[in-house]
Amino acid sequence: MSMKTARLSARGNILFGIAVLVLLLGTIQSDGAFVSSEVRFADDSAQGLSIVPASCPSSPHETPSECDEPGFNECFLSDTPPGIIAEGTTATLHWDAGKTDFTYLSGSISQGVGAVSSVGSIPVTPAQTTQYVYTGTRQHYQSRTGQVLSFSCSTTVAVDSPPIDYCPNIAGTQTSVPSGYHTEDGQCVPDPQKYSCNTNNQCIADSSGPYTSSSCDNACGSVVPKYSCNASNQCVADSSGSYTSSSCDNACGGGSNSCEMYFEPASIPPDGSSTLYWTADHPGTMYHSGATWQVPAVGSGISGDLESYQLVDNVNGESCTAELTIQCPAGQTWDGTQCVGQKYSCNTNNQCIADPSGPYTTSSCGGACAPVQKYSCNTNNQCALDSNGPYTSSNCNNICGSGGGFSCNAGNQCVASPSGSYATSNCNNACGGGSCSKSPYCDDDTNAHYSVSASCQYVSDGDCDGGGSCTKKPYCDAGTNKQYGVSASCQYVAGGSCIECPGNQSKIWNPTTHQFECRVTGCPLPVYYCQADNLCHRTYGSSPECQPNNSCSACAYGCTQSGSSSSCNPPPAPEIVTWNVHPTLVHRESTVQVEWEAKNVRSCTVRGTNSDGTGNNATGVWGGTAGSTHNLSGTKTSSPITAQTIYTIVCQPVPESVSSPVSRSTTVNIIPIFQEQ
Repeated sequence: MSMKTARLSARGNILFGIAVLVLLLGTIQSDGAFVSSEVRFADDSAQGLSIVPASCPSSPHETPSECDEPGFNECFLSDTPPGIIAEGTTATLHWDAGKTDFTYLSGSISQGVGAVSSVGSIPVTPAQTTQYVYTGTRQHYQSRTGQVLSFSCSTTVAVDSPPIDYCPNIAGTQTSVPSGYHTEDGQCVPDPQKYSCNTNNQCIADSSGPYTSSSCDNACGSVVPKYSCNASNQCVADSSGSYTSSSCDNACGGGSNSCEMYFEPASIPPDGSSTLYWTADHPGTMYHSGATWQVPAVGSGISGDLESYQLVDNVNGESCTAELTIQCPAGQTWDGTQCVGQKYSCNTNNQCIADPSGPYTTSSCGGACAPVQKYSCNTNNQCALDSNGPYTSSNCNNICGSGGGFSCNAGNQCVASPSGSYATSNCNNACGGGSCSKSPYCDDDTNAHYSVSASCQYVSDGDCDGGGSCTKKPYCDAGTNKQYGVSASCQYVAGGSCIECPGNQSKIWNPTTHQFECRVTGCPLPVYYCQADNLCHRTYGSSPECQPNNSCSACAYGCTQSGSSSSCNPPPAPEIVTWNVHPTLVHRESTVQVEWEAKNVRSCTVRGTNSDGTGNNATGVWGGTAGSTHNLSGTKTSSPITAQTIYTIVCQPVPESVSSPVSRSTTVNIIPIFQEQ
């Protein structure tokens, strides 16, 4: 083949190759299919992973650029155990900043951890919830420019710590230094009293004053006395007064009042008279019985009227008053115009008593109050005087008879009655009232309790309860030398051997040990017992009466009696009924739902290791206090997830519970991104 033919053949092959390449590109644009030895997997589709062409040149190529793997500036930092740790305990930080094709240059963790390698772990013991930040630099191993890349990541170690008490020397937990106090050597002490000079040059207490001594370091100077007019128009000392003279510049019209008025004599009989004298600085106006008239500054006049007089100075406003007293005979009073006698009336007991509005003027009420005699039938069926009797006639309306029977009245008392069915004055003890001598008792053989009815009959009303109605007594069986006590249900309970006590002591049954004990007192020991959902306490008074006293209090969760011991049931253990974090595998920057429900709890905290629920980001604070229901629930949306995140709920038991807190945790992971080199 000639050289010319060879060159033409080579050119034809090149043109053929170009044509094939054009056809191939057209196929890619038409149906989206692509076949290449250089592809990469990327999270670019809603379904998850997809295959896209590696549009960037193969390595090596300059970094960083859009051709680099996503997250070239990221790192990994987390803590264990997940959730919230108790105050004083230790968590472990784990980190990893190694990335393919990158050279780790340097890195450090905040909060005093310091410089670290690219991968590692270290224990930390924070005193409170603390965020740790891992920052560093690295460089792509094929970088031609030597560009250094920075990375950063963080994690928060949540600590369940009590509030700080800033003042341990003050009762209660002080979450801050109270107003009026400051700290010295870890204690809260009152701020020193401050003083200042007031407008009267007096040293007074003043929280913002410049002086610490009550004398203001003698800086106030001499005190200028001040005066003012009080409510009685008298000039009195007043540190904030507007006058500097003790007379208030005669502005008050009070303290140096020159108005004076009086009667002479001050008391007269109804037909007598008296002279009214007055003096003032200036002419004035006289007031009396609604009338007014002008009078000179000094004057007098005759009066026989009880009404009071008032004089007002027309210039300075000073005033004075005087009142005349009328003397009435004994037993009479002045009604404004004349002396009138004492008035009387009959009260409900038909007694004549003093009464200002009564219709009678004599102490006998004119005989109008004669009492109404009352009568009743006595035990001999005779009609006799009785101030409380039901009859007003002396024959008792012929009810008593002359020797008939007796019957029980409405008050369960045996009274004489002509139609009564009983011949004796105690109605054969059938009334159940004052004449019934029966008493409730407990039948030791059957343990049945009997009470007394209104008709003085015994009525069975249940079992003996071991209280005041149980008549069984602890005793010692001489034949077996065994002692027996009485239970709360009025049953005999066997104890140990019989004992003998000194003369100054008595044998007392101890229901807890089922033993007799020698004690100075002769009364039973106090005992607790359950009554429905109440815990009751029975104590006894002093010997020899030993009066029982019972007091009960409600148990919120019921009462349990085991043998001789009784107590309120403790609160139930806290329970996390629902805990759901979904989904747990998400694309980067996606969110998750956190749902919870707990019961029998005092409070719950719900937090994520990305600071969700802590109040340190936009999600706010999750959880809270359960309140009186002791139930708590909630649903929250997380912040965008950018790294592995652990969500934890911790619930505290209700007060007085003996249970420990309960917790649950769930980890949310990021869907990984794969890339083929």
